[in-house]
Amino acid sequence: MEPVFKNVIAVANDFSHESFTAIDHAAKFAQRDKDELLLIHVLDDKTKEKLEKGHKTAEFIRSVLEVHCAKIRNAYGIEARFTMPEGDIFTSIGEAVKAEKAKLLVMGTHGIQSVGERVLGSWALRIVDSSPVPVIIVQNKGPREDGYKKVLIELDNSDQCKRLLPYAEQFYKLYNSELVLFEDYEEDEFIAKEIALNKGFAEQWLKDRGVPYTITVQRKGTTYFRDMAAYAGENDIDLIMVVAHKERGFVELISEPEQKVIYNKQEIPVLCMTAIQNHWMGNFIQEVQTWD
Repeated sequence: MEPVFKNVIAVANDFSHESFTAIDHAAKFAQRDKDELLLIHVLDDKTKEKLEKGHKTAEFIRSVLEVHCAKIRNAYGIEARFTMPEGDIFTSIGEAVKAEKAKLLVMGTHGIQSVGERVLGSWALRIVDSSPVPVIIVQNKGPREDGYKKVLIELDNSDQCKRLLPYAEQFYKLYNSELVLFEDYEEDEFIAKEIALNKGFAEQWLKDRGVPYTITVQRKGTTYFRDMAAYAGENDIDLIMVVAHKERGFVELISEPEQKVIYNKQEIPVLCMTAIQNHWMGNFIQEVQTWD
C-alpha cells in the first residue's frame, strides 16, 4: 500500500531572503530525518510579467533552481529537486505539496504587507489554509545547529489543538525536544471545563507514549496568542505550534489572533496547521502515523 506521505519536505521558494532562510530550516530538518527536499517555485502572473520585461523565459528560473538544488546537495548531503507549478501561490503551493505527498511544508514570510492583507488574511495564513500538511513559517532567523530543542504547544478549548500532539511527539523523537503545553487561562466555567478535558487528553496521550512535558498557563489579564508569543521570547522557545482556524469571522479576519504568534518579534519559527471541518479523530489517527 502506498504511504499517505513520503519522506519529502517541501519548501516554498520565491528567491526572497526569507525563502532561503526557510530552505536552511527545511534542510536541517531533512538531514535529521533523512528526507528529500522539494523546492516549490510558483510561476504566477507577476513572475511571468517580470520574465517578459527582462526578455527571459521560464527556463531561466529553471536553471536558477537547478543551481540552488545542487548547492543544497553539496551543503547538506541530502537529495533536492524542484517543481514549477503555474497559478497563484495561495492554491498552487498546496496542490504541489499534495501531489508530491510531502509530509511538511516550510515557508518564509515577509510579514503583513498591506491593509488589504489584514482584511483578506495574511499571505502566510492563506497558504496554510490550502496546505494539506502542517506548515513551518519562518522569518529571518536561521535554524539552530541542534534543531528545535524547546517547543511551545497551543492548548485551549478547541478539539483541533489535539492534532498538534503527533507532531510534537516527532520533534521529541528527532531532537529530544522539551515540550511545553501553553494552557489557555479562562474564567468562563464552561470554556474552562473544555480546556481541562483537552489538557487531560494531552497529558494522557503524551504519558502513554513516554513523552515528557511541562505545562504553563497564560497570564491573567493577557490575550492568549499575545502572551504565548511573549512567553516564547522570554523562555528561549525554538518552535511554536498552533492551529489556524480557517472559518474566521469579521473580527478575526481583521485581527487574526494567530498573527501575534506567527509574526513574533523574536522571529521564532511557528508550525501552523489549518483547522479541518470533518470529524477530527479520523484525521488525528492518520496524522499519528504521518512520520512513522
